[in-house]
Amino acid sequence: MNRLPAALDLTNVALDAINQYPGGAEKLKKDIGQFPENQKQRLMGLLDEASVNHQINGDLIRLAMQRSAAMQSFIAQQAPSATYDSEGGVPGSVGGVLSRKV
Repeated sequence: MNRLPAALDLTNVALDAINQYPGGAEKLKKDIGQFPENQKQRLMGLLDEASVNHQINGDLIRLAMQRSAAMQSFIAQQAPSATYDSEGGVPGSVGGVLSRKV
């Protein structure tokens, strides 16, 4: 997780370079098709790898966001105000109606 920001930055740089290619990614693939077979296979392999890495980075971002939300929820549940008070009432309620604070 510590290396995630650097990996995302590198991925964004690579994607920006691909998208800035005149004609975009599709034109880049078409132009790569004009290279000799061994170079074409290598370049297409790199593009495929970049695509997979981009998908993985998206999944890692979603997981990090879910983890953060879960941790925030867990911490909020541990707070004293997350339980009933000593008289059986719900914190944040006024006269049986939940306040806007809740």
